[in-house]
Amino acid sequence: RMLKGMAATAVEMENVVPGAFKIKELLRRQSLKERLQLSPEIILADIDFDHQDLVAALDFLRTLIHFVAALSQYWDILKILAAESLKKFPLPKTRRTKIYPLGCNSFDEIQVQELKKAMEDFMQQMGVDEDNLNGRCFVASGDGKTFNQLQKL
Repeated sequence: RMLKGMAATAVEMENVVPGAFKIKELLRRQSLKERLQLSPEIILADIDFDHQDLVAALDFLRTLIHFVAALSQYWDILKILAAESLKKFPLPKTRRTKIYPLGCNSFDEIQVQELKKAMEDFMQQMGVDEDNLNGRCFVASGDGKTFNQLQKL
């Protein structure tokens, strides 16, 4: 007999812009259908090619230093250079993400109605309900099949 069930972990989101998860704003923006205007030119304009080139160059140097023994003396210098120049949005070294394991349940995420019950159970464990969501989205994800099923809820 195969045992089925779900496990979940809550990850606290920090420094979120106020209003970032307002459902009304999300629906308003979706109704504008701006994705229909998306083009390769718009995507290319959004890419930081200077940063991408730097990443590629340092990755190439890392490969050389790793495989050419005579260059191994430069490993520490490369690590410092990468640490100082590759981070676009550096986080404080003392920052730690707050993670909370939730209790498992016996629902089957393959069945949409059971996935809904599982999500309700996880939300209840976190103390999340319609009243304290205040019109905000609830962010949830999973592996490929779970993600697919979540979109059906």
